[in-house]
Amino acid sequence: MGSLGPPGMDIQPGLPFPRRSVDGAGAPVAAADIFYVLKDGLENMLIPVVIYMLAILTMAVFAVFRKGNVSNLSYNLVFVGVLFFLISDSILAVNKFYGEVPYEHLLIMSTYAFAQYCITMGIIKQKN
Repeated sequence: MGSLGPPGMDIQPGLPFPRRSVDGAGAPVAAADIFYVLKDGLENMLIPVVIYMLAILTMAVFAVFRKGNVSNLSYNLVFVGVLFFLISDSILAVNKFYGEVPYEHLLIMSTYAFAQYCITMGIIKQKN
């Protein structure tokens, strides 16, 4: 039977999702805080930003759901990668919709590159 969900997450149809509410509780709270800061500057981008925030929060939830289904090394690398991806996107959003962030290009690209490296290595380590 095939699995559902993102690569590396073995969710079988009919089986309940693993309980990881404590591990993943920080991302929605942080997203709500960032949204509160950004909301007045979003104007006609409100709906696209909300949709994008929901998409990346879904990614974060699925990353947390990997716990117990993959090795600790794979889980930790992907989890750290997702955190840095969220940091990168948060810096980008604050810079775009709230106010200038000093060294924004360096901060955005370095956190993004590190995030992609960690996620990629986590998936590679899952396969080993």
